[in-house]
Amino acid sequence: MEDTPTNEEPRRRGRPLKTERQIPDYPEDFISYYRNLSFIEREKIIRTGITKRQLVCLKEILKFDYDTLAATMGVTTRTLFLRKLDQTFSRMMSDRIAILLELYCYGLDVFGEHELLLEWLTTPNETLLDQRPIDILNTHPGVLEVRKRLHRLCIGQF
Repeated sequence: MEDTPTNEEPRRRGRPLKTERQIPDYPEDFISYYRNLSFIEREKIIRTGITKRQLVCLKEILKFDYDTLAATMGVTTRTLFLRKLDQTFSRMMSDRIAILLELYCYGLDVFGEHELLLEWLTTPNETLLDQRPIDILNTHPGVLEVRKRLHRLCIGQF
């Protein structure tokens, strides 16, 4: 009997090849991409780790400097500078970045415009004891309070 060549590839062992969509590297594309992801896809991104390049996209969108970004993330500025662009962050740090992303996306839903959201984030708010919302994002209760304030704006309770 003659062996006939087959078009099938042999079965490979080990981890399956990645077939997921590539996450965009440009700020505008990154936010619209992230907003359209399902819960499962967002979980997968956090588990695999967010890269510094994606964090830089968020930094550019929020118009943060590295000091503000580091304070919000709870790390030193040096930690952010030493990370290479394609290097991923830990799951905990990726989760912290995702929290900021989720808050930004929710803020966009509330305000409708990027500039209005940034103005609100950087203006002292008397309901937050004259603190800027951006200044209290470094703790979980601060993030929850900012989200609560955004929700109150959304439903018309000033």
